[in-house]
Amino acid sequence: MIQDVELDTSPMSPGEVRRMTVRSTGPLVVLIECFVGSPPPPGLRPCPECGSLRAQSGQPIDIIANSRIFRSSSGSMEINITDTSDGDVHHISISASNEIEEEGGASAATA
Repeated sequence: MIQDVELDTSPMSPGEVRRMTVRSTGPLVVLIECFVGSPPPPGLRPCPECGSLRAQSGQPIDIIANSRIFRSSSGSMEINITDTSDGDVHHISISASNEIEEEGGASAATA
């Protein structure tokens, strides 16, 4: 069971890195996908930051808004976290844009 997710879910700027920590009862699979406007720009391919990775409870995971993808297009990062011990799933969506201004404050997602 996913017990807690620590991640600032406010909009991200291109190239920004945030640390996510998930506490769960079992090992995790984290799927990260980037989405931009429809239709996507020509030649767009999945970025290195996208994909699936395995993690243990409490292990820090870097979430990166790819500067190439979000430099010219606004979009979002979709993060799906699955506790493999019981199938519990937590979904997070974070906006990403080159028009984001730095603002104080952070929000946290919790399960």
